[in-house]
Amino acid sequence: MLRSLAALSLAAGLCAQSYRLDDGFENGNLDGWSFDGSWLTVNTHNPPGAWQWLHFRVRGVLGQSPRFRTNTTASDDVYRSYHRMVWRYEDDPTWHLMDNGSKPGNGFYEFWNDARFQRDAIFVAYWYPFTQTQLVHSLLDCWLRALDTAAAGGSEVSGMLELSIVGSSQQGLPLIHYSITDRSVPDRHKPQVVFIGRQHGYESLGNYAIEGMTRFLVSPDPLAAQLRRTAVWHFYPLTNPDAVWHGWTREGRDRTGLQAVDFNRDWAIGSVLSNGPASRSLEIDLVRVDAEWRTGGRAALLVDIHSHAKGSAGLGWYWWEVGAPLAALELVTAIWQADRTLPGGTVFSWPSATAGSNSPTAMNWGAPRSTGNAIGTLGALSLTLEPIAAPFGAVRDVDRLRDAGVSILRGIGAAW
Repeated sequence: MLRSLAALSLAAGLCAQSYRLDDGFENGNLDGWSFDGSWLTVNTHNPPGAWQWLHFRVRGVLGQSPRFRTNTTASDDVYRSYHRMVWRYEDDPTWHLMDNGSKPGNGFYEFWNDARFQRDAIFVAYWYPFTQTQLVHSLLDCWLRALDTAAAGGSEVSGMLELSIVGSSQQGLPLIHYSITDRSVPDRHKPQVVFIGRQHGYESLGNYAIEGMTRFLVSPDPLAAQLRRTAVWHFYPLTNPDAVWHGWTREGRDRTGLQAVDFNRDWAIGSVLSNGPASRSLEIDLVRVDAEWRTGGRAALLVDIHSHAKGSAGLGWYWWEVGAPLAALELVTAIWQADRTLPGGTVFSWPSATAGSNSPTAMNWGAPRSTGNAIGTLGALSLTLEPIAAPFGAVRDVDRLRDAGVSILRGIGAAW
């Protein structure tokens, strides 16, 4: 009996030594880990007080069901008891929710799966990641879909999806813009719509909604064809590529030559094309110049898409531009109505958001000056949408987030 117990103890020790954790990949964020025989404790690079983004790889999990935990002292409200981390196998792109998540009151958030893993390596993340590499692959897929739609329809000229590089980030990564429209209808007759995405590095859920919108807009669906004929749809899907690449939580850290900047508080007053002041961040100035130039300084709608770590509903309307509550309420109500018809019901919260402030945000930069907002530039109806991660509710996988993006377009179509 004692020999059997000793063998079990030795096996447990060997198993403990077999775990290997790292963040040596795009969007990874891990700053040390330890194993005490019961718990794998993982830490992030983010300084105290920052919202935490975790994304790491674990090797040595074949036949195991390790129990993880992370310290929540600096970001207790981000790791709610109902939150679920996500995981996938290294050779499979499909993400799954962890079976369990718990906050027992000991300063840690604990998470684990019930079943043992069937392969040696897994990735684990705070919520569904969306990387720059994923964006490139997604745009290639959408470009091919657009070619198929144009070939099948016959009435639209090719090139409904046009891609361009606005410039490079501070660390040399591309800032991407693309537009979707029916090029056989002159742009001068169409309203301009602008979507801003991923100003904060870890806010990945909004990218899946943008991906859903993009796929729909290049599809042969009759509403998609109507939207292409009647508007030009501009997307800046990933405005903070350095933070996304490095797995930084919000504005990032160690930005050489710049102090950390919250991108969504850096949309400087006035028009860049009219010699207005520069922003502190290179990336935001590049987007400002490009959006002003492409829209001619005038847009019908601007939607700034984020993701929220807190809250008790699905996809939340965080606020809208000062001075346009009725028009904003009509639009978000139409989007809510479009989404509630999907299986499982809507993942959008009821549109009862508060009006915004005069902070230098993307939303306020896109707003009209006539509302009393001194920093409006594009004259657009401007909104901020915050897909909320926890509890996930109907958002059990990324396809539901993509469907929510389609609901945004259906709502816009109904409101217009």
